[in-house]
Amino acid sequence: MTKLSLYIAFIIALVACTPSTQPSKNQSVSAEVTKENFIFAIQGKDTLSLDKYEFHAYTDSTNKPVLLFAFGGGFKGGDKAYRGYISFFHFLARQGFVVVSTDYRTQLKDLQASEIQSPVDFMQVLQQAVDTAVTDFYGATSFILSHHDAWKINPQQIIACGSSAGAITALQAAYYTYNEAELSRQLPDTFRYAGVISFAGAILDSHAPTWKNKPCPMLLFQGRADNIVPFQQATLAPYGGLWGSESIAESLQTAKASYQFHIVENAGHEIADLPLHRNQYDVMSFITRQIIHKESLVIETQESIPNEEITDPHFTLQDYLNNNLK
Repeated sequence: MTKLSLYIAFIIALVACTPSTQPSKNQSVSAEVTKENFIFAIQGKDTLSLDKYEFHAYTDSTNKPVLLFAFGGGFKGGDKAYRGYISFFHFLARQGFVVVSTDYRTQLKDLQASEIQSPVDFMQVLQQAVDTAVTDFYGATSFILSHHDAWKINPQQIIACGSSAGAITALQAAYYTYNEAELSRQLPDTFRYAGVISFAGAILDSHAPTWKNKPCPMLLFQGRADNIVPFQQATLAPYGGLWGSESIAESLQTAKASYQFHIVENAGHEIADLPLHRNQYDVMSFITRQIIHKESLVIETQESIPNEEITDPHFTLQDYLNNNLK
């Protein structure tokens, strides 16, 4: 099997995609924040929708930035309205953002461990799952762009964000746009995400991440002991694999890009969720300084417990396979 065949995109074509121009429901989720649901695509048997959160005090404001969020779940499942995300959405909505949490197809939901004979087999199906999720993330992005006047948003300030598999999706979506990959052509030629916020994410490629164009500012959170998504890399020569937050930070440094990297020593995959609650103001500071005010900064933070012994676990592609095919 050739390297080229491993990385060919298995993208499912859009079928009967008819975006809705009216919300399918409009419900108040608090005295301050409203939530609207919109259908943005129909892909075969899958009806994809997004939830839009907005603080009522800012509904008359114009040029609001947007945070587009993708849920976690190992590309096997997940819920864009998972209750663990809601406080994060409400926090940003109260800061004047339009927050959009989107569906995407989870291609690994029916995958059986018996179908995978080797890490190379898993690489193929993982590539398909990631690219399908990115395709749907782009679909949600296109829907947002088409409503920028009605929603009074700034189309040049759309931030890609996600947790775990959703963080992989957000990072991959930005990676493809800044490298002008074929898949990104479903978006306008001049479109670029204004920033990326990743809670325990990675980039999938045949080699360590590189950038054709200088990338947007990125905020990366990850635990060094993450056993679900690699902190550094989970690769198989010569086919590549997943490049985690440490590898992404190194690529951003090489590209002289602006970024923040928040490392949590001895922490595992819980960093896919915890920062959404305890680091909300760090997220807001990043957005304000490095995206809105365009300060060029490199900030690396190491969080640890005093006197705790620091471990540096080894992580391979086989580990990723074992931990994600349960």
